[in-house]
Amino acid sequence: MHKVGFFALLMIFLTSLAHAQAPDPSILMLKAPDTYRAIFKTTKGEIIIEASRSWGPIGADRLYQLIASGFFTNAIFFRVEKNYVIQFGVSGSYADNRFWDPKKLRDEPLKQKNTKGTISFARSGANSRASQLFINMVDNPKLDTAIRNGMKGF
Repeated sequence: MHKVGFFALLMIFLTSLAHAQAPDPSILMLKAPDTYRAIFKTTKGEIIIEASRSWGPIGADRLYQLIASGFFTNAIFFRVEKNYVIQFGVSGSYADNRFWDPKKLRDEPLKQKNTKGTISFARSGANSRASQLFINMVDNPKLDTAIRNGMKGF
């Protein structure tokens, strides 16, 4: 590619980043219904997720906020481990990621097991959940008791 063509593409890309809009901070005030369903349309079909605030109100509210803000539009599954998990939750929008990533959630007690088909927030330690989630592809009892950076369970 010629230097001029590369420079033009780089400028278009940087301009699109500069004009991307982060969500309105009021989105953080949204409370999820007691139970709700969301349909994720993928290139391989639909995934229906059902969330219940009784299992984890902070996490259910955050998932609801992410969905309402359009965070998952054009997002990809970036980790697929057969017989383990499928992980997602990095937006296709730099502005969205920059908005959500520093807004970490407090930890909640583990109330459900990581059984096949359940969804959970990924985390790296105490109070580190933000926007990444995983779907258990099999029963994962080790995730109920795993200790990572001083925190037990997912």
